[in-house]
Amino acid sequence: RRDPQKGGWMNQRTFEHEMMKAKTFISIGEKADYWQGYQRGLRRQYHGENFGTDEEHELWMNSINSDDPTRQQRGKGYLDGFKFNERGNHEGQTEKHSDG
Repeated sequence: RRDPQKGGWMNQRTFEHEMMKAKTFISIGEKADYWQGYQRGLRRQYHGENFGTDEEHELWMNSINSDDPTRQQRGKGYLDGFKFNERGNHEGQTEKHSDG
């Protein structure tokens, strides 16, 4: 049985869509640090424990509390990407972004 706190719940279509969205925001310069973290969080969600180590996951999850604004933004993005669920919601979403 899979543990939702460890990832591995996202389907491939959703993963690819969300990765493309993040890449688009990065390419236009829209909160690049946030979206880089978001991509990493999505990878952890999609691949589960096969992506990165548990220690790396904890570091990324805790970076939201960093004093460094860049790390903090990447941490917020990571958390949102990791907490993404199949209904297109981000459990505990830290940022509001439009698709449009």
